[in-house]
Amino acid sequence: MATPAAAPVDAPVAPGAGSGAGAGSSGVEPPGGQGAYRSDGSADPAGMPGDPTGAGDRAGPEPATRPARWTRAWWAGLVPLPRLPLAGLVLGIALADLVGAPGPVMVGIVAVLACIDALLVGGPWRVAVARRAPAAISLGEEATVAWAVRGSARWPQRVDLADDLSPSLGAVRRVSATVRRDRTTTVGTPMRPRRRATHRPDELVVRVAGPLRLVARQHARSLPGRIDVLPAFPSRRDAELRITDRRVLEAGVRSARLVGAGTEFESLRDYTPDDQVRRVDWSATARAGKPIVRTYRVERNQTVQVALDTGRHSAGLVDGTTRLEHLMDAALAVTTVATGVGDKVGFQAFATDVHLAISPAGDRRQRSRVATAMAGLDPILVESDYGAAFTDIVVRQRRRALLVVLTDLSSEALVDTLVPALPVLLASHLVVVGAVADPQVTGWIDQPAGSADDAYLAA
Repeated sequence: MATPAAAPVDAPVAPGAGSGAGAGSSGVEPPGGQGAYRSDGSADPAGMPGDPTGAGDRAGPEPATRPARWTRAWWAGLVPLPRLPLAGLVLGIALADLVGAPGPVMVGIVAVLACIDALLVGGPWRVAVARRAPAAISLGEEATVAWAVRGSARWPQRVDLADDLSPSLGAVRRVSATVRRDRTTTVGTPMRPRRRATHRPDELVVRVAGPLRLVARQHARSLPGRIDVLPAFPSRRDAELRITDRRVLEAGVRSARLVGAGTEFESLRDYTPDDQVRRVDWSATARAGKPIVRTYRVERNQTVQVALDTGRHSAGLVDGTTRLEHLMDAALAVTTVATGVGDKVGFQAFATDVHLAISPAGDRRQRSRVATAMAGLDPILVESDYGAAFTDIVVRQRRRALLVVLTDLSSEALVDTLVPALPVLLASHLVVVGAVADPQVTGWIDQPAGSADDAYLAA
C-alpha cells in the first residue's frame, strides 16, 4: 500500500490514508545523570532515576485501553474502501451493468459487504503493540527501531502503524504488517539520527483493516518512550588506546601501582647510586645510620573537572561541524581516559554562568552520564562570562583538582575575557585550556606565501 497523507484520527479519511500522529517535538532538556543540577541549583528531574530505556522497549506487546462502547472514540477512524478493493468493486459494477444486471442490486451488495467487514474488523485497541528502540545512540551511528505486534482476530489482520518519531531520527515512522492472534510479529526500520536531542515519542496510531479490506478502523494510544541521541565520539579509539598503554606500563610485578613517579608517598628503602638526592629522607637516614630514600607512587583517585564553553564562539564551523561538537568529543575523551586510570571526573557547561553540571565520579558509567547530559546542549549566542563561570566552578569545587577548560582561543577571547579570569582558577587548581585547531587556518599558516593574499592569510 502506498504511503498516504496524514489525516485526523477521529474522522473518516480517504482510502489508505495515514494516521494523525505528529512528528513529535524533540525535547532538549539535558538529563544530567547522577548528581546533576541546573544553574539555579535545583536537581534536574530528567536526571532522576527512572526507566532509562523508555516505556515498552523491553516489555512485551500490550493492548490499549478500550474506549467506552458507542462513544465517538469507539467509532473513531472508520476508513471505508481502500484503493485496491474499491477499484475491483467499481470494475465489477461496470461489468454487471454491461451484461444487464440492475445497478441498485450491485450497490446493495457492496453496501452489505462493507457492513459485514465493519462488524468483523474489531477494535484496533485490542491489537497489542510494543516499541523497541535503543535507549541511547551516538550521532552518526545506525540502529534499529522496531515494533512488536500481536493480532486479536482469528484471521490474518493487516495492521498499519504510525509512530511519533521525530524526523531528525532518520527513521520511517509508518510501517505495515500482517499479524495473527497469539503470535508476535516484529517489524523494524533503520534509524540514523542527524542531530543531538532527547526524543520522547508518545502517541502511536494503530489501524486495522477488516478481513475483506473494505473497511478499516484506527485508534491513537499513548506509548511513551525516550531515545537519547548522544554526541559523536570519533576519538574513542584513541582514548581507549591511551588507557591500554597506561595499563601496559603498570603490568607485571607492580600491576597495582607504578612506583617511582608521582608525589604520593609509598615507602622507605636504602639509597642506591641512581637515586636523586632530593629523595633522601634525612630523618630516617639519621636514625638508621645509612642513606634512606623515599619512594613515591602515581596518584590515584584524583579529581578532574571538565568545563565546556557553550558561548557564541562554540557555534562557529570547523571542518563542516560546529566547534561545540569537537569540544564535546574532547570532553568525552578526557572523561574516558581519566576514569579508565582511576580518577574522578566532573563536568560543567557554562556560558554566562554554569548552567549544567555533573558531580565527580570515577565509575565506568560516568562517561554515559556526561554524554547524556551533553545531548541537549546547543550553542548559546551570548558572550561567555569567564569570570562569573570560573567563580561558580571554584565555589562548587573546593578541593584542588585539574580543571580542563574547553573553549575558543581566538585573540579576542584570550586578551579580553579568558586571560583576566584565569587567576580565579589558578589560585586553587591546576588548569589546562584546550581548543579546536582549524585545519583550514593551519593550512594557511603552513603554505608558502606565493602572493600578497597568501601572506595576508598566513598573518
